[in-house]
Amino acid sequence: MTKEVREDLAKCAHVRFDEPMSAHTTLGVGGPADAFCDLETIEELKNVMRLAVEHRLPYFFLGGGSNLLVQDGGIRGLVLRLGGDFKIYQIGQDFGDEVLLEAGAAAHTPQLVRWSLEQGLQGMEVLAGVPGTIGGNVMMNAGTKLGCLADLIDEITVLDRNAREMTMKAKSLRFEYRHLKLPSTACVLRAVFRLKRSAALQGGPSLGDLLAKRRATQPVAEQSCGCVFKNPPKISAGQLIEESGLKGVRIGKVRISTLHGNFFINEGGATAREIMVLIRLVKDRVKEATGITLETEVVIVGEEKRR
Repeated sequence: MTKEVREDLAKCAHVRFDEPMSAHTTLGVGGPADAFCDLETIEELKNVMRLAVEHRLPYFFLGGGSNLLVQDGGIRGLVLRLGGDFKIYQIGQDFGDEVLLEAGAAAHTPQLVRWSLEQGLQGMEVLAGVPGTIGGNVMMNAGTKLGCLADLIDEITVLDRNAREMTMKAKSLRFEYRHLKLPSTACVLRAVFRLKRSAALQGGPSLGDLLAKRRATQPVAEQSCGCVFKNPPKISAGQLIEESGLKGVRIGKVRISTLHGNFFINEGGATAREIMVLIRLVKDRVKEATGITLETEVVIVGEEKRR
């Protein structure tokens, strides 16, 4: 990246160069990003994206840093993280038994879930215990055993690589298991969820109950990225890993959780290379033991070695 490009970036937004990504992921690994940009407004975002296109710089949108493995060589180009105006959420249209909840892409998911329930709304509890930001969770079609975001989305607004805003209704979106099909160059700006008033529904566990169950079955207090593998049809990846005798297996400073087999724990100082070796080991052992090929859920980005 030339000196001129660096100077232009610094005029558009708060930027840090050669920023270690290990400081920005829940797993705590990852080499440096060439440029790490914090963007507070839509104009800052548009200006940086125009600059990226003009100079043919690759860019990557960072949410809360969960469900992400950045390789040891780091990320070339720009890492873009939304904040400021993108953290805002509010109740929109009210239809009586249903209301629309509008949330910016940088809204903190656990905070939004709790707030929505405090407002007497039901639906967002499908994300109880899920970390990260709304934008990242929309892209992942995040969820739990209670459901997923595809069940709640009314519409989303995205920014394409040419800095044009587009609003897309739910029926036009292509959701899959733990994935929304959008170009990697597009950025989710906000999402609108259609929720029910709690008076319209009866029963169901409380948020406290849901979080307590998650703490009892997942290593939420340890350093991890969340689930490493997608669940195959009709069986959990964690169960397959446990049945393959892999709980507690360690490579270097990373080990498979003894509480839940689909979580890899960074014991301090782990490298992305160690995690990649463990991913390959698990896939091979599970395939050998069960005949099932596991697919990674964690998003793997960056370079193995810095050029």
